[in-house]
Amino acid sequence: TDSFNEKAQGLASELDVIDSQQQPLVARLAEWVSSLGVDALAAVSTEVAEHRGPLAILAVRAEHQMAEAEEGLYAELTTTASTAWERLHSDVTSQLTEVVEVPGGAQTLPMAADRLALLDVNLVGALQTVVDIRSRLSFETEVFARRQRRTIGVSEFNEMMLSAQADAYGDGLDQSTAHPHMWVVKPHYYSAQFYNWPYTYGLLFGLGLFAKYREDPERFRQSYDDVLSRAGMNTAEELGAAFGFDVCDESFWTASVDVLRDHIDQYMALAADVLASPESASDA
Repeated sequence: TDSFNEKAQGLASELDVIDSQQQPLVARLAEWVSSLGVDALAAVSTEVAEHRGPLAILAVRAEHQMAEAEEGLYAELTTTASTAWERLHSDVTSQLTEVVEVPGGAQTLPMAADRLALLDVNLVGALQTVVDIRSRLSFETEVFARRQRRTIGVSEFNEMMLSAQADAYGDGLDQSTAHPHMWVVKPHYYSAQFYNWPYTYGLLFGLGLFAKYREDPERFRQSYDDVLSRAGMNTAEELGAAFGFDVCDESFWTASVDVLRDHIDQYMALAADVLASPESASDA
């Protein structure tokens, strides 16, 4: 919401109230779906079958949510002064701007959007999603393979975790700092099989879309809304085909990683400029 637009801010606060009113209903729906079972509902309803994925997530939520009264209280609190500081902070920071060089030319962006800082945040997230999650996938794959043959002890879990991290990070990580007990502290391993992998797929799929956009922006815009509306219903292959690429083709994923390579090159060049600046030299 434009924080300079008081009318828009007022409408946004009205939407917050409406959202708080429907949150207990979503909690009740989650409980209902969980009690009946997604598979049982899908067997008698084509609409449920088409939306099996989101409803399965809703059913899992029911296992962790509070009682209905507590869910209602939480929803009411989201519209009170408990969120006042968050709103004030976002309004103030959104009104501070500076000119930032981005692909396509200079743009006036929020102060927090310093190009080097943006790239840093982007690459830290990409590192976790592409590299660290690869180690988690490798670890989990090996766990299932070994567990089919026998039980696994703590020392073996640690060994597999370190091996997966070494394989994923290579010389990009000081192996003396590797975390052998990551399998203990990451709850993702215990919620679903290969829970981590969709993060990697989603990021690289999105970067592949961005690469396609840069090739032909107008054609991309014409199909984007239609294809986005089918996400969660069509298969990944079908969604990719709608944009004119094959997700089974390695070159598509290479183009996605190339976007990250370009960001790394930009980061290195900007960091070198900062280190070479007179201000940096005087600080030293």
